[in-house]
Parts: sequence; structure tokens; C-alpha cells
Amino acid sequence: METVTQNEKELQDGEENRVALHLKHESLLPAKELNSQTNSNHFCNGEADDSAQWNGVEPVCEWSEGENLEETERLLRQHSGCAGPWRLFVSPLEGRGLAAQRPLSAGHLLLRDPPLVLAPRAAGSCRPLCARCLRTRPADSLHPCPAGCGMAVCCPTPDDCAPDGHRGECRLLRGWGVRDCGGASARAQQQAVLARASAALRCLALPQEARRLVARLYAHPHPRHGWEVTDLATELRSAPTPSQLRFMRRACAVMDANAFEVSAGVRGLYPLSAMMNNECSPNTTHGFDQSHAMVVRAAVDIPEGRELTNSYTPLLWGTPARHRHLQLTKHFLCRCERCRDPQEFGSLLSALRCGRGGCPGAVVSEDPLDESSPWRCGACGWQLGAAKARATSAALGALLARVDTGSPEAVAARLRCPALAQLLHPCNQVAVELKSCLVWHYGHSAGYTWRELSDDDLCWKETACGELLALLRKLRAGSTRLTGLLMLELSCTLEEKLRRQQGEADAVLQAQMESYLQDAASVFAGDVTAPPELWRRIAALGRKLPANEWSSCPLEAPPDGQATVVSNCCT
Repeated sequence: METVTQNEKELQDGEENRVALHLKHESLLPAKELNSQTNSNHFCNGEADDSAQWNGVEPVCEWSEGENLEETERLLRQHSGCAGPWRLFVSPLEGRGLAAQRPLSAGHLLLRDPPLVLAPRAAGSCRPLCARCLRTRPADSLHPCPAGCGMAVCCPTPDDCAPDGHRGECRLLRGWGVRDCGGASARAQQQAVLARASAALRCLALPQEARRLVARLYAHPHPRHGWEVTDLATELRSAPTPSQLRFMRRACAVMDANAFEVSAGVRGLYPLSAMMNNECSPNTTHGFDQSHAMVVRAAVDIPEGRELTNSYTPLLWGTPARHRHLQLTKHFLCRCERCRDPQEFGSLLSALRCGRGGCPGAVVSEDPLDESSPWRCGACGWQLGAAKARATSAALGALLARVDTGSPEAVAARLRCPALAQLLHPCNQVAVELKSCLVWHYGHSAGYTWRELSDDDLCWKETACGELLALLRKLRAGSTRLTGLLMLELSCTLEEKLRRQQGEADAVLQAQMESYLQDAASVFAGDVTAPPELWRRIAALGRKLPANEWSSCPLEAPPDGQATVVSNCCT
């Protein structure tokens, strides 16, 4: 029997390091997709609480085949105001899902989903923000709400904040009464408790029809969900009713299962988008418009009847890291086509280097859905036990977690380390993460701006961007946010190469640069989270864009009076 030097806790920590490594350089990789993508539309094994009613809302804990899908779809369409080329159905993946009603081409607008609730994240490490405008503020610029609810705000009056989603929770807190605090430290702690419970409070304050929709969304059954409400009760003078407490706890479980990250420290509940099931090579991509509504488009061509899917994990994670994250946060094991493929469509993101007798082969799991499955080298056939493979992956993850990813020098040194190259397969997720991180540094970080980059570094970035885009094509990613970001970086790289040619005309390079820039603009059509640099460069070229692309420009009006309105209708 094979022995493992690390104990189970060390293995777990190493795998969690692999899961967390993405957070250090979220600007390039889809970190919003990591934390934002917290939807899970799968069966809940908990029992329904038949007594949990509040103003006519019965928050049933589990979805069942007896559910009236037509009524749920009616509520979803009423909420979104979207005719949309989709229908709600019983998914072959799990639970409910959305299916295409007709063939859809890549880039097609599938749905526009306004948030039911926008609220601070419940994580204890979140930075202070205003309960009215939900903008991150320095702690010394926040003060208790003048109405007396105890929450922290930066605006003296509601009219000074737009939007203001604070009114409902403010009314509830004032009705129960918030206990008096002693000094500034105790007040700050209380405000943090109230902020973490904000999502539950805002769900409770919704109109009855909206609460009915919340009650129809999947909720994690694990008892750890809802702790925010327990903490909230300790800060109140009078307790909410039992039914209010039950509804708020369920709202926390619904948010944990379905909420998307909208901006730093802010998450939103998007009920229609929450119906999309997970697939690790999804066929949709999403962004946000100027009213915080989620805009979902087809990332690839979608045939009629195909389920519309989203990914709850970053695209460039290997299967073990994705499974670990999904099990920790969503409580299910993904069995999609990519997860079943040991080579992940040829990407080899999970592969370990063989090295046995100098063999350069890739060692992958024979059955990625079985944690006890042995791993085997595709070149020489050498077999590695599952426990040893997990330990090796954990060690690589721990190694990467020790890299100062905020330092271009540190990332480059680790990426180009000969000793690491002997251990790390070049397609492994760790190598891809390091490459992605350095791509984002080059051109943007101090000492490595576009004009400061050496010719060698500029050529390296061009090659690395091309390799990452090729990897996304292998993963069948289509027109995703990450694709758009890499196209923008590649366009900027080619523009700098053109500048350095000192007046020598290169029509081919110019055409490539403009093509990548235009493709990036198409990916971010109507998305206010698009990098501002994209629109500045488009404007510098004097390009005229379709109206919905210019609607995402936060800096300036489109040239020549082009419209800035995104239609509310999806056809």
C-alpha cells in the first residue's frame, strides 16, 4: 500500500491553496467568475419547513418534480421583463435548467436579469462600504445611518446616494431596535454584523411577489448557512418573529447558493441567471449593464434544445481544483463532459510531469470522477497512485501560494526556474496561472509599463497571450470575458510593437492589432465592467461601434452621437 507523507489536513490545505491562488491576480483571470459564480441549481436533500410562512410565502427547501415549472417560469419572466429565447425545464444535469428555444449564434443576447437584491458580501474580511450606495469607503468616512438603524453610510440623506437599496432593511432594523454600543470599536463590530446580515434583511423587505420568487430558488441545506442571522439577533433589542428568522436563514442559504459577485464586496441575487446549471466548458458568458442587471450572451453557437450553462469555477482551473471548490462551496460533484475527460479536451490542465527515466509525458487520472483512480503517463504507461498524485498536486499548489504574485520579478523568476520546470508539466494549471499573472503585469505594473518593457519581454507577452487564447479554444470557451481580456492585451502588445518600428509601415500587424481590439469590444458589448482602457483605445482608432457596445463605456460619450441604450428585450 502506498504511503503519503502529508497528513489529510496538509493535503486539504494544499488543495485549498490551489483554489485560492487565483485571487491574487484577479484582474486577468475571471475572479468574478470564481466568487461571483456561486449559483447552484441542484437538488436539495433537506426537508421542507412547512411552518415557515411569512406574509403568505412558504419557503420550500427542495425542488421536486411536482413543482409547477410554468408558474416558476412566469415569475422569472415577470421579474426580468424578458421574452428571451429560453424555457425552463427539468435538466438532465440536475434539477431545473434553461434550454434554448431555437438555434442561437455566438454573441446573441439571451437574457437580461435585474437583481432581486444587491447587498454586501457576508465574508468577514470584506472592506467597509456604505449601506446606501454599496461603494467601498474608508472607515473614517462612514457614520451611523441618521435614521437610527445602526448601519454604516457615507451619505447624509438617501437623495445623496444612487441607487439606495437600504430603505427596507433600515425600516426592519428600526422596528426591532438595535442595541446601544459603547465605544467606536464596538460600534464598528456591530456595523460589520449588520452588513453581513444585509442580504437576508433585504430579501425579507422585498414585496410579496418577489419573496415568492426567492422561496422558489434553490437553498443549500447545510446548517452552516444562515449564521449571519444568528449573529444579527444578538444585536437587536427585540427579536424578529420565528417565521421572519426562518425566512432570513433560508434567504442566506439562497444567496450562498445563487448569488453572483457584482463588484468588490457586493453580491447580487439574479433569479433567472441562477437557473443556469454548471458546466466547466459553458456555452454562455455574462456581464452587467449600467443598472446592475446581468446581461447573458451566447459564448458559442447553441443548437435548439441545448441547455444554457454557466461555469461556477474559473475556466483555467484543472479538474481536481474545480471539484474541490465545487464540493466545498456548492456541495456537488460536476460530471460534465470536460470533467469526465482525463485530458480535459487536450488542455492537460491537471497533468503532472512524468520524469520517470527522463520521460516528458503527462500523467493524468484514468477516471477523474473517482478520487481513488490511479494516474497514468500517456507516454510510457507509468502508474501513480491517487494519494501520491493528490499530494503532488497539493505541493504544487502550496508552492504557488508562496509566490508573491504582486511582484513581476517574483512571478517571472518562479515561472522560469529550471528546477521547477523539471517538476512541473508545462500545461499544468500552476504553470498556466503563473503565465497568466505575468501577462497581466507586463504593460501595467510599475517598472513594466508598455514603454519600459524590453523587446524580449514584449515578444514573450505576445507569445503567452497567443498560447492562452489557444488554450481557451481547446476548452471550447468561445467569446468569454477571459477571451476578451486576452484579446485586449494582445492588441495592446501589437500596438506597442508597431510604435517601436519607428515609422516603418506594417499593414499586416496593424490589421491584426485592430482585429483583436474589435473582437475584444464585441465580447464586452453592453458590459460596464469592461476595462476602461478598451474604450479609450477604440476611441483613439476612431472606430464606430454598435450602439450596445458603446453603452458599456463609463468614461465618455460615443463619437458622433451614437446611442447608448441597451434594449430590455431579448428576442
